[in-house]
Amino acid sequence: MSLFSTIDLWKPKLRLNTDILPICKIKQIEKITLISSYSSVDIKKGDYVKTGQKISQDCISPYTGTVENIRYIKGLDFKNLTSITLLIQSKDECTGNIENIPNIKEDSRDSLLSALGKLGYKYNPNCSVDTVIINVLDRDPICTVNHQIFRENTGLLPGCIELIKKISGCNRIVLAITKQLYNIAKKNIGDEAEIVSIEPVYPNGLPEILVNLIFPDEKDTTRKSIIDMECLLSMFLALKNGKPYQEKVITLTAPRQSIEKNIQIKIGTPLSEIFKEFDIVLEEEGKVIINGVMNGVAWYNFNYPVTDSIHSIMVQNKKDVYKTENNPCISCGKCVAVCPVNLQVNLISRYSEFRLFEECLRLDVESCIECGLCAYSCTAHRPLVHYIRHAKVTINQKKEEIA
Repeated sequence: MSLFSTIDLWKPKLRLNTDILPICKIKQIEKITLISSYSSVDIKKGDYVKTGQKISQDCISPYTGTVENIRYIKGLDFKNLTSITLLIQSKDECTGNIENIPNIKEDSRDSLLSALGKLGYKYNPNCSVDTVIINVLDRDPICTVNHQIFRENTGLLPGCIELIKKISGCNRIVLAITKQLYNIAKKNIGDEAEIVSIEPVYPNGLPEILVNLIFPDEKDTTRKSIIDMECLLSMFLALKNGKPYQEKVITLTAPRQSIEKNIQIKIGTPLSEIFKEFDIVLEEEGKVIINGVMNGVAWYNFNYPVTDSIHSIMVQNKKDVYKTENNPCISCGKCVAVCPVNLQVNLISRYSEFRLFEECLRLDVESCIECGLCAYSCTAHRPLVHYIRHAKVTINQKKEEIA
């Protein structure tokens, strides 16, 4: 299936934010929350935890401290998670099973992959991949994380490229970047990687779109892999320092309070601490949106911590909140026209609305990348992405029941 709409009518021009927003650190906190998707963890309340210690099947502690509490919560996808509250110490005490790797070029691929696993990274290279794309574009119009991290860490680019070559087994590395950063990239990496200039328009930063923009003539793009600039840099620094990456950069915006910043904070910092730092008070009937206005989620639990999958936080006042309506589809065709994967969104959403999920499956609902352009363009203000997500979740649940 082609990933490009053949109809360009009504297509919105949502530009990605390429402004220079310097990354600033906020005050360090003494209590953080780690998240595991497993109900069974390898620690209990009162335990002393070292940096690099395995807490569960999918969680390595990035800090040293004492376990204050363990409880169960809902995640951003509303799945059950285990929450571990840790009172952290100012000095790290690392476990003996990890060590720093000062010279990545001289280390073997197996050694690097083993070290990354001990540091909590789940990078599983596909042996059939022939190209790795380093994505410097961001995934939402309000987010500037990849863009700014690139600007502030150009001196580390050669090391990052060497690392991804080693662990992926690929010699062909492509740097996807905006036009204004092209010369900076060329100056710092020379011929170490190909550089491709991409127009900073949403949804060009989404992996499914980006790979087809770079390789428009290739029908099979399964041998192309994408890694975000922030993720690659964090892997590089974790190996260099010999401890799990402890901090996360997010774009924080609160338009009514004139706040637009990139902030660097400890992974595990509750959202409430961020709001307290910037004197942000959520207005009644306001909304907090995690990971962007186009395909993010509205969130309600401000004790929820910043994780490595959170890239932006937007605080909206009541007047800024976009409200969907329970209106019937008027068959204007705008959602179909803007869909980058050529889906019949008007039909899929209606089938989902009336629980005809087999019809959704027949119309290839699983190919939806949930970019949000359909809902953004909908004349009737229907919650199109919600209908599609509902169909996909229900279909997956039925598949799991059969399996």
